[in-house]
Amino acid sequence: LEEAIRLATRVGYTRFLRETHCTLAQLALRAGDRVEAEREARVAVELARESGSSVDEGVGLRLLAGIVDRGGGREAEVEELSAAARRLSAHDPYEEARTWAAESKRAERAGRAADAATLREKAAVVFRELGASLDLARLEDADDLR
Repeated sequence: LEEAIRLATRVGYTRFLRETHCTLAQLALRAGDRVEAEREARVAVELARESGSSVDEGVGLRLLAGIVDRGGGREAEVEELSAAARRLSAHDPYEEARTWAAESKRAERAGRAADAATLREKAAVVFRELGASLDLARLEDADDLR
């Protein structure tokens, strides 16, 4: 993987690297390394910004907000990241629904069950309309930050 990243960077074909760094961030978080997860997520956001893709930037910001939220004590930063992710993902119904799903999990962890249920249902409606059965199944997975 490291060789593929170096090669892509060397030839200037980095569009797919945002997804690679998002995956690395998720793996690091599941392995318990929140610092590495946050670092990888920040790289993903920067790559998305460089490519000019507002949807990809929103995806990266959504992931980063989830990781930062897991670290605790940085509520203002989490809210800022979440707001940016919501604004940027509004251009794509699927990514907007994924953002609502992520926000529902954050609300659940914060003890706001009614907000969590409302956001989860909004996401579920879109996932059903789009036939996104995998996303429907992951709505209840508290560890899924995609």
